[in-house]
Amino acid sequence: MPLPPYALRRNPRARNIILKVLPRQGLVVVLPPGASAADARDAVDRRRDWVADALARLDAKGLLYPAPAAPPERLTLPAIGLDCAVLLLRRAAARPRLERSAGRIVVTTGAATPEAATADAQRLLRRLVTQLAKTHLPARLRELSHACRLPYAETRIRAQRLRWGSCSAANNIQLNCKLLFLPPELVDHVLIHELCHTRRHDHGPEFHALLARLSPDAKALERRLAQAGALVPAWMEDGSGRGG
Repeated sequence: MPLPPYALRRNPRARNIILKVLPRQGLVVVLPPGASAADARDAVDRRRDWVADALARLDAKGLLYPAPAAPPERLTLPAIGLDCAVLLLRRAAARPRLERSAGRIVVTTGAATPEAATADAQRLLRRLVTQLAKTHLPARLRELSHACRLPYAETRIRAQRLRWGSCSAANNIQLNCKLLFLPPELVDHVLIHELCHTRRHDHGPEFHALLARLSPDAKALERRLAQAGALVPAWMEDGSGRGG
């Protein structure tokens, strides 16, 4: 059975994950610092019976409404050390636009509803993440290519669903713009992994020996990377699988 819809809120003073069922808002999950979207899903799953009962009581009183969509409150990209507050402004007839200054991103939209305004904000933020990835990831790949003495042909940046990166038989490397949500050491590991494929286009013993030499903590980093999808916010999934 799927989990009920819920809104996420972050509270820097919270010590634990808090579940609230509120009139006109539905289920709200309050996250403390360091908690992820995956932690929220687990908390809702563990208390799904309590949530179902609480929602049913609100519904019986005619007070149950879907949790309103909300734009992200911050854009945090550990890979490049960016952490900005996100402010959404709705102004009549305004064309959707995004302006970025020190420590703040302002999204202005003329959308008629909160849901449409949120969709505008998410679309513009996805575009910004892709643009930043196209600036930072190829530059870092060039640095590591020089340091590792592993040349490659070209680089492309996309928003893939399942793969952090890939290397073609022609040594063209494709990188996922969502890498920006990962810490720098995981990003470097992914980039080194793909550079190693310019020498060995498989995952055989020679490939792993090369990777272990260039990324000494490869095994531990691979374990962390297997869970790193939880670091990417849900709004980065636009349903197209393209990065633009």
